[in-house]
Amino acid sequence: QMLQDSLVICHVCLKPDLFLMMTANGSWPEITENLLQGQSAVDRPDLVAYVFYQKQQALLKKVHAGYYGKVAGLVYTIEYQKRGLSHMHLLIFLE
Repeated sequence: QMLQDSLVICHVCLKPDLFLMMTANGSWPEITENLLQGQSAVDRPDLVAYVFYQKQQALLKKVHAGYYGKVAGLVYTIEYQKRGLSHMHLLIFLE
């Protein structure tokens, strides 16, 4: 269903204008401040996922508010790397 929705957006809006990739960083202060002694970001996937989700929502809010221009549509997918860090691919269609 998500693939079909994405294809319809691409059909209506034609080619995407912007491609953004956002990758989680284990050194973000929000993560490092909440780790226990001797822990790394790989030891706390729940914390990394939560911080990534918050930053993702902030980015999407900026995009919808017109940071890059008036948005006609957008499509994104989230993938997880082997180290447990997630990243997002975002296609933005502008009017």
